[in-house]
Amino acid sequence: SGVYRLLQGTAILQIQGGISDDTAAVKKDPNGDEDGYHKFLQLWSEAFVDEAFQSYVASKLPDQQQQQLLDAISPQPGSMRPFMFDATIALGRSLCAAESVNGTEFVTGTDVFDAFREKVTLSQGASGMVEIDNETGSREYRTVRFVIWNGQQDKDSGGTIFRPVAQYIDGTWNARGNQSLIYRDGSSQPPASLGDVSVDYNYLGTTARSVG
Repeated sequence: SGVYRLLQGTAILQIQGGISDDTAAVKKDPNGDEDGYHKFLQLWSEAFVDEAFQSYVASKLPDQQQQQLLDAISPQPGSMRPFMFDATIALGRSLCAAESVNGTEFVTGTDVFDAFREKVTLSQGASGMVEIDNETGSREYRTVRFVIWNGQQDKDSGGTIFRPVAQYIDGTWNARGNQSLIYRDGSSQPPASLGDVSVDYNYLGTTARSVG
C-alpha cells in the first residue's frame, strides 16, 4: 500500500520504563530473581483489582472527578509510569538521607537535592537500576532502557506494522528476538555512507562575483 511504502524503513527510538521479553537476561537480575520492572508489573496488576487500594486512591482524588480519574487508570502501566514510580521513591529516599545528614526533619530543597545527587541509587527500580550523576543530578543514561521500533510490512494485511527490533539494556544494544531492522529499500543491509563533503574555501558565489 501507499502508506506502507511511505513508512517502510522508519525507525522510532522509544524510552522504556522496562522491557517485557521471554529471555531470562531481561526478566532476571544477577541473583536470579525477577527484576524490578516485572515485580512492578505484578504489583500494579494486583493493585488494579484491589478494592482497598482503589478506595485509598479515590480518597485522595477530588470528589467531582473521582470516577473519571479512576476510569483513566489503565491495567497496563505503560512505558512512563515506572519512571514516575522510581522518581517518587528516589525523592522519598533523598528526604530520609537529608534528614539523617542534618539530624533534623527540617531540611531545605538544597539539602534534598544534594542527598539526591550523592546518595540515591536504586539497584532494582521499576525502570531498572537507577544511578544519579553526582555533577548534574541527571540519571546516568546507561541505566535507562530504549527500544527501536521499525516500520515493516505486515504479510497478512499488506499494511505497516511497527515491530521492536533492538533494545538497549545496561549500556548495550542487542537485537530483539529474531527481528532485523528493515531499511528504506526493503532490505536489512544498511545503505552506504555518504562520501566526505569537499569544501572550496575560495569559491565566490554569484552575488559576490556580480559586485566585483
